[in-house]
Formats: sequence, structure tokens, C-alpha cells
Amino acid sequence: MRDTTHTSSRRGLIETDSATIGRQIQLPLSKAVEISYKSVKIRLWRSLITASGIVLAITFLMATLTSSTTTAAMKAGIPVRLAAVKKKQGELKLAAREKAPTVSKDAPTLKRFLDNLQSDEIKLAANVLEGEMKDHPERSGDVADLKSVMDQLLVTSAELEKLNKMRLEMIKRGESVPVVDESGGKESAAVAANVADKDQEDAKSRENWLIFLALGVAFVGIMNSMLMSVTERFREIGTMKCLGALDMFILKLFLIESSMMGLIGTSCGVLLGLVMSLGKFCWDFDSSVLSFVPGGDLGSRVLFALFVGTALALSGAVLPAIIAARMEPVAAMRVDQ
Repeated sequence: MRDTTHTSSRRGLIETDSATIGRQIQLPLSKAVEISYKSVKIRLWRSLITASGIVLAITFLMATLTSSTTTAAMKAGIPVRLAAVKKKQGELKLAAREKAPTVSKDAPTLKRFLDNLQSDEIKLAANVLEGEMKDHPERSGDVADLKSVMDQLLVTSAELEKLNKMRLEMIKRGESVPVVDESGGKESAAVAANVADKDQEDAKSRENWLIFLALGVAFVGIMNSMLMSVTERFREIGTMKCLGALDMFILKLFLIESSMMGLIGTSCGVLLGLVMSLGKFCWDFDSSVLSFVPGGDLGSRVLFALFVGTALALSGAVLPAIIAARMEPVAAMRVDQ
């Protein structure tokens, strides 16, 4: 049996469904997003303070993840690359010895070239060849093949020197970088990776604890800021409720507002963390260190940091949002601010 109520009007007694009277219009999600965006703009400085806590926490998180990922990749990659470069250098030196008789007909000059080549003084050996080409330009065609081999040797030697400097710098940092055979095969990579994994275990426990503390501090800061936002917006919340805003709509407002600040702060934090960490590696080594950075692993770390930062901001706003949604309109309007 349908429950009806009677209301009087100019046309007389009208029978109306009570369910129709209780129906309330729900504003779309787009309207909640629009109101939240305007609220963030109006309270710009408070929003910046809230976002700064997320930025600092995510910057620390991203810098730590990037540093650990790059360090592990370098510890596993440097020995393998060293072995491959040494192997290539050996092949080039063998080719240079075979073509050495074309350097000069002068025995002392040829001996000096071979001695420098034997002692890995590649630059001195190249200087001997350059000197002979200047003194006897007519023989340039005879030593063209040897000149090409020596140019490749110079490039390989420079790369080998750079890798050795990286290895020494890693050792100074307390990281163990194993030396593998010159085959540069999968077995060598596995040995290097195992050593890197063992050395990372202790460091990871310390890093995880520091990350947990940083995220905890950021969570408390976000919750405190959102609670203050609720407190200073009592009249605004009361007015919206008097105009017919549902509890769910108020809840959406605060959660969307927090998500906006979380996404912006997290994006800035991820960018800062990447730049600071990779910049530090480039400063300590050089830009070639970027070739060791695993793009796939680093991309997954970026996505993880974005998720953590946004989830942190959202979870920190849940309690303040519930408090705001449950607020009685009369009590909110009565607050003296």
C-alpha cells in the first residue's frame, strides 16, 4: 500500500507520494571536482603547505629508489662491460701487432711502437704512428689499416679508463664491484648480480626504515592540514548542507581536493627525486653513468612513487572528510569565526 501525504494548495487537496518528497538531487562528480579545484585555488598557500609535505616525502622516496636502482645496476653492469671492453681491446691489440711492420722500416721505431703497445701505452704508440706519418707522408696508404685499428684502440682505451674510474669510485663508496673474466657472458653477469644483491640487503633495511619515517611524517602533516581546513570551513560546509548537499557530496569534495594536492605534490616530488639522484651520480662520475640506468626498473619505481604519494594524500584526508560529512548544518552555522 502506497504511503501518501496530503498538502494544501490553491487548487485544493493534493495527494503526493512521500518518496517523491524525500527525493534529493545529487550533484554530478564533475561539479564536485570543479568546487574542489576552486577551493584549492582560494586556499593556495594552505594547499602549498600541504603539498610541500608530500613533495619532500616523495622526493626522498624517489631519490632513494633511484639511487638504489642505479647503484645495483652499476655494480652488476660495470664488471660485465669491463670484461667486454678488455676483450675487444685484446683483439684490437692483436690486429695492431699483425700490422705493426708497416709502421716504419726503422727497427728502433718499430720496437718503440711494439713496446708501447705491449705496456698498454696506446696513446704513445699512436703518437709514434702519427710521427711516422708526418715524416713520411708518402707511406700514408701503407699504414691506413693500422691507423684505423689504432683509432679504435684509443676509443676502447678511453672507455676502459672511464670504467675503471667508475669501479674505483664505487669501491670508495664501500660497494664491492667484482672482477669477472673477459668472456663477458651470462655467467659473468650472474656473478656480478649476486654480489650486488648480497651487498644491497643491509642497505635496503636502513633505507626502508627511513622511507617509512618520512612517509609517516607526511601522512600526519596531511591529516593535520586537512583537519584545519575542515575547522576553518564550518560555515561553508553548513551553508552547503542547508542548500541540500548530501553527506556523500561533502565527502567527495574533501577527498577530491586532497587527491589533487597529492597528485601535484607527488609529481613534483618524483621529478625532484629523479633529478637530484641522477644529477648526483652524473656529478660523481659523468654523464655516461646514465647508460647503466635501467629504464624499465626506474619506470616502475616512478609509478610506485606516484601511487604511494597519491594514496598517502587520499588516506590522510579520509578522517577529516568523514568529520566534515557528518557535521550537523545547524551546529556548523552556529560556529563563530
